[in-house]
Amino acid sequence: MLRYSSWNRYKKFCFLQIFIIFSFNLFSQGIAVGSWRYHLPFNNVIGVANTGNLFWACNSYYLYSYDVTTSEITTYSKLNKLSDININAYTFDKAHSIMILGYQNGNIDIFNYKNLTTRNVPDIYLKSMMGSKSINNIYVKDNFIYFSCDFGIAVYDLNKNEFKNTYYLSQYLQNKKVKASFIYNDYLYSLFDTIIISAPLNGSNLNDFTNWNTFLATNSEIIYTNVLNNNLYAVIDSGWNDLIIKYNVDHWDTIIDTLNFNINKVIYDNNEFIILADGAVFIYDNFWNLKYKIYKYFPNDNVPYPQDAIYSADKKYLIIGDKNVGLAYNWNDTWNNRIVTPSGPSSDQCFKVSYSNETILSTAGGYDMSFGNLWNQINVEIFRNENWSSYNSDKFPELSNARDGIKALIDPFNANRLFIATYGYGLIEINNNIVKIFNDTNSILPSTSGITGFCRISDIQFDAAGNLWILVAGANEFTVYKTNGQMVRLPISSSISNNNPGEMVIDENNNNVYVPFPRGSGGVLVFKYNGTIDNTSDDRSMILTTQAGNGKLPSNIVYSLAIDKNDQLWLATSEGVAVIYNTQNFFTANSFDASQIILEVDGYAMPMLISEKVNKIEIDGANRKWFATDNAGIFTFSSNGDKEVYHFTNENSPLLSNKVISMTINPITGEVFAATDLGLVSYRSNATEPFTEMQEIKIFPNPVPADINGYITIDGLPEDSYVTITDSYGKVVYKTKSLGGRATWNGVDVYNNKAKRGVYIVWVSNDDGSIKGTGKFFIE
Repeated sequence: MLRYSSWNRYKKFCFLQIFIIFSFNLFSQGIAVGSWRYHLPFNNVIGVANTGNLFWACNSYYLYSYDVTTSEITTYSKLNKLSDININAYTFDKAHSIMILGYQNGNIDIFNYKNLTTRNVPDIYLKSMMGSKSINNIYVKDNFIYFSCDFGIAVYDLNKNEFKNTYYLSQYLQNKKVKASFIYNDYLYSLFDTIIISAPLNGSNLNDFTNWNTFLATNSEIIYTNVLNNNLYAVIDSGWNDLIIKYNVDHWDTIIDTLNFNINKVIYDNNEFIILADGAVFIYDNFWNLKYKIYKYFPNDNVPYPQDAIYSADKKYLIIGDKNVGLAYNWNDTWNNRIVTPSGPSSDQCFKVSYSNETILSTAGGYDMSFGNLWNQINVEIFRNENWSSYNSDKFPELSNARDGIKALIDPFNANRLFIATYGYGLIEINNNIVKIFNDTNSILPSTSGITGFCRISDIQFDAAGNLWILVAGANEFTVYKTNGQMVRLPISSSISNNNPGEMVIDENNNNVYVPFPRGSGGVLVFKYNGTIDNTSDDRSMILTTQAGNGKLPSNIVYSLAIDKNDQLWLATSEGVAVIYNTQNFFTANSFDASQIILEVDGYAMPMLISEKVNKIEIDGANRKWFATDNAGIFTFSSNGDKEVYHFTNENSPLLSNKVISMTINPITGEVFAATDLGLVSYRSNATEPFTEMQEIKIFPNPVPADINGYITIDGLPEDSYVTITDSYGKVVYKTKSLGGRATWNGVDVYNNKAKRGVYIVWVSNDDGSIKGTGKFFIE
């Protein structure tokens, strides 16, 4: 039962004011509450198409279109029109108004670009067979689709919507995959690594390899082959000078042998031969005379790595699908081109995701399960104001030699100052585009294993004052990079030098720093600095273990920690989740042993998440606990952990994978970002960080569409606000309590009826009525 002190008087006083002065609140940002979105790259385009004013591009995750007349970009993915991720092959068939997508797992989508419908063809994906089912190439002839797969060729009948034939050819060629297939002069041709085989299209039993003949065999890889302008061409790997050859009755003629480029593909369109090479696009006329080449995309001078191309319907533009920049188009000559790719990260690699200063940051990593270096180049993806940018060696050449950026943070008091923790190359600071790299040779940062210049940073974290805490693997000390630019050492009296630490947690209320040890038997380090960074004489430390009276952890293997809003320490161990409720008792004679939460699972009482490896714990604005697991997706529990709120998996949600490596929450928007082994995805939850005072109440969407299938969201609330929604006559239609700083309503009233069109008033109060606020919205 919700109680409102002096509620009726307050409501009567405010209602007339709101009814007379009505205005719509148009606040909105990002995605709707309860919605998901992918944060995956739009580059690495494998195919393009044209349909009137629309230029289309397809990559591993998206099919997207660009309207050349309006500049509008529309994206399609597994979230809306597509059935899967990891697209590996694509083709455009104008005769049937379709685009065909083949996935790495054998799944198939046939997308009708006129009515925007998708027909999923899961036959190969569902078929029980040994080995890979990946679809490598798609070719359409008349009413048949030829899918070139790792196991052979599958032929699909578009009229009957069924597979006509399957030819298991790879088993005869040492399980080499079929790279492409096509039809030429009533013969079916199939390309493997160094060989092209052929068979009569209407021949008998093409599943019998003896009915196929070798058409071309080489010592080098055949990169590409197809019929262009009624002639058969092939591209042969020749180091940095690939060859283009043409079939002539009974032999092959060399057409191009001095290009000095790696060639990806050759197409014929608009009476032109177009060579797509790593580094340039070459446009030739019908007689192989060079007309011009494109060697840069403007305005940023990006080097082309084209994968596909086609002319627009009016032949005015050459549409290019590029590995690095995504979708581009060119007109008439070398200089006139434009990149039109949507904003997105440059890579799907995501080792660790973090939030700082209203920014989401993702790093490529990293280290393996044994804490060995991966030697990945530095790449930090930054998501701010709904746009992505990348910090890497392309933008900052000073980063060329650095490797394995494991975590990145923005200075909470300077949005232009970025820090990158590397696993071996020290600390990188980028301040207003000025790069500094700190290690043991130019700072007090300790080296790792005594190797000069080798500094493996395990974690970095800002405290509330803006000091950056740095923990180096193998070192028995913290290094703090203070706001005044100085670094200080804080020695740790407890020995941790033989353990690999995880992500630290700073407890501002108790002036403690907690460090888990996910490998070995390190337990948890508790380091008390007493709020005096410059005075190490009052510092103390201890190690929490499984021993009663010394933490009583379920296990000394601790993967992740989080301090909640009640100053309780949540620990994810190899034997389940535990909580230390009285963190103020550290370094006292009082008990601080951990407790496990016992839940009923399938009729049995079991410790929370005892069978799951939890890679990250996050606390949202309503003090709920979010657990990113290694094999079971994401769990969300109530503030005290006794009730499961959500369990997201890739089977019941758009979560890309059940392996969630890292996770963070944007406290302002409530959006939960999950880094999986397949990329970054986010979910906008119904909780945000609460405000201490009543803010301007923000309601979105506003106006509310009549057919809304989601939530009306009310933001800007103090913690535990009581929210009442009335219609324009003052009739109560809904009551709720805020989760942190947010309340939501699904548009269904207290009588289970869908709310009618009209003006609705939001009344907000705390328990004693000392804090009040109002808002309004309109349902169309």
